[in-house]
Amino acid sequence: MLLAALFCLLALPPFAAAKGDQRDPHQDVREIEAPMAVVPGLKHLLAFVKNGREPVFDKGLAAGVIDFVTAPKKEEKIYSIPNGEEGPSAYYELQVDKSLACILEYAYNPEVPSILVSPSSTRLSYWKTIQGRKQPLPKLWQQLPATEEPYIIHGVETIENTPDLHTGAYYRYDLDRTLILLQYKGHNVLLSLSGQNEASEVGRKGAVVGPDDQWNYLYSEKKGLNKFGMGWVDSYMYSSYSVIVYYEIREPTPSVKVGIFKWLRAGWKNINMVKTHHIHNGLIRFSDTYKEILENSSLPDPDDLAAFWSRVEKVEPGRLKKMMRAYFQSLATVYPDDESLSAGWVENILNDESSVEGMGRREMQTVLFLEYLKKALGKQQVINIDQIGL
Repeated sequence: MLLAALFCLLALPPFAAAKGDQRDPHQDVREIEAPMAVVPGLKHLLAFVKNGREPVFDKGLAAGVIDFVTAPKKEEKIYSIPNGEEGPSAYYELQVDKSLACILEYAYNPEVPSILVSPSSTRLSYWKTIQGRKQPLPKLWQQLPATEEPYIIHGVETIENTPDLHTGAYYRYDLDRTLILLQYKGHNVLLSLSGQNEASEVGRKGAVVGPDDQWNYLYSEKKGLNKFGMGWVDSYMYSSYSVIVYYEIREPTPSVKVGIFKWLRAGWKNINMVKTHHIHNGLIRFSDTYKEILENSSLPDPDDLAAFWSRVEKVEPGRLKKMMRAYFQSLATVYPDDESLSAGWVENILNDESSVEGMGRREMQTVLFLEYLKKALGKQQVINIDQIGL
């Protein structure tokens, strides 16, 4: 039985793109390596974020990375990074039809939860320290236009991701983060660097309820994968690194080209289960949501989002728990036939009040924020945010 379960786990495609998607990721695309010219700059940027192993930022080395992002690419190709010591890698890019100032005011606003732009990928995200101490993230959009002298911020961020679409596992981990705002060839550029230097907490069982683009997820404290015969697996994210380039284009209308380099190792018993196409599919999951939200004409102004979040932060714990009970009861009503709800541990979450008692304050607040965002963007709410007095 152990060997059979191991075979199933090794055959399982983790970190994939869409719930129930069984398409062969190699069917329409071919993996190729990015040009070697990009490697020195990536190595420098990763060293710069890794606990200060490279203490001085070299704009000249970073130039090769920025030039790769702005250059035309071969269509229908998945790029990986050559000579990647950090593990399997993938590259993905998108264009967001907003100014860099707009993106910064939404995605890097200290008064708005950063999950605003990544609800399909991130459950919780908050900065533990900025420049070595507890303080708010600076308002980066106020530093624009960027100058020739880079504006650099170092910090540590805690992340808890959403359940993987095939294994159901979710993970919590800390990232070293570095943000670099600079001018390059007359363009505003943001470099966002991250590095996970310690393994995550053990993977726990989660579930996607309904379509993934509706952002309804359940989380348990049970270790393992939410797959038949594999609930016993102690899985981890061993390492995760990223280099994201935001390159602003002002003509003919403001837009930002975003290039994402990502490295990931995850699995169990120190066996990495991740391949390049898994990472690529995960980047698509993130990027589609990112673009959908930022370009939506119904997205509330940052001040309105901040005002709602401020109200949520003031809700007392007893009332928050009451709202969560209503949320769980309504979730089963909205998606009565979803197969995810048939698992025993899911039924316990929906029906056992102790599951609400175990939720942290930030976790409950985030659920309410997402319901507010769904209402604003025209998605189906699980609970009516107008009827709960916020």
